[in-house]
Amino acid sequence: MVKMATISILLILFCLDVGYAGEKPTSAEICQYWMSIVDPSIQRPDLHLSWQDEGNILFAIECLFELKGRTGPANFSGATHPAVSDIFDHATVEVAALYFMTYLYYQTPDYVNAVVLVDKNNEFSTEAAIEKAYDLYRKWYQEIEKLGISKAREQGLDPLQDSDVRWY
Repeated sequence: MVKMATISILLILFCLDVGYAGEKPTSAEICQYWMSIVDPSIQRPDLHLSWQDEGNILFAIECLFELKGRTGPANFSGATHPAVSDIFDHATVEVAALYFMTYLYYQTPDYVNAVVLVDKNNEFSTEAAIEKAYDLYRKWYQEIEKLGISKAREQGLDPLQDSDVRWY
């Protein structure tokens, strides 16, 4: 079960599209594209966007913040690394949005071991941990927006750095 969840996450996240054909998409369509990767209630527009382009990544992260508060099940969940054998509750859209921001920034699905936030008491994806994580991610986003993603990566900026909230 965990291996299938890991494979599913990897398949979703490695389906990298580049460029777009036809008319230039609107900002709303681009946001819809990024949010639909996480939220099954959002229909994915027929766009082909680069997941490596720094401008696209910054725009995607900005859009993904809109998913805060969505507590329904996400398109992906569970372990992100094959060595993890634990079974987790299905990730909510709001937690998966933070994970996807992390994925886009680091360009790897296994930077974290599972789509689960852990608080200082080792409890999983509590409301307080999610709220704190969103605050930290917003501050981090402001920094990477100023610096640029490449420079932020070089400086080792991490959204949950020095926090009592971490990824599993």
